[in-house]
Amino acid sequence: MASKHPSAFSQESDSRKSRKTVTIEKKLEVLDCYAKREKTSVIVHKTGLRESTLRTIRDSKMRMCVFIFSVT
Repeated sequence: MASKHPSAFSQESDSRKSRKTVTIEKKLEVLDCYAKREKTSVIVHKTGLRESTLRTIRDSKMRMCVFIFSVT
């Protein structure tokens, strides 16, 4: 027997957003803005990335530096 109410999961899967890939160049741009002491809200408007993404990039700065130096 079919349920009277559709499950929350079926509605959720349609509205989920897919992950976006942030390039190294974009991450370096974000780090450069933080180095210039720009506020997070200004960087959000400049790059179009979410605040949580920017803070994750800022917090993982050392891992990115190690990666960049190992590639070059």
